[in-house]
Amino acid sequence: MSWDWFLWAAKGIALPALLLTAVIGAAPLLWIMAPLPKKWETEFGFDTSNRINRLRLLWWMLTRPYLFLEGQKWLGNDELENIRDAN
Repeated sequence: MSWDWFLWAAKGIALPALLLTAVIGAAPLLWIMAPLPKKWETEFGFDTSNRINRLRLLWWMLTRPYLFLEGQKWLGNDELENIRDAN
């Protein structure tokens, strides 16, 4: 029995799945690295081209969520508690 059909089917499924995963994974990084609109600089008071700090902020949000709990109390709650408090 030949496994050629299995390898052909695996290529047909694995390659599109790999490409889709790469696109979905790269989308947030591309959004972070994209330049922000110029009006945000005057409206919010930050530099629109400071991409390194935006990546650093993302890293802190992923690795040190306790830093953001003081300013954003809802981050410490369960999602169901947040929904109940909204009503």
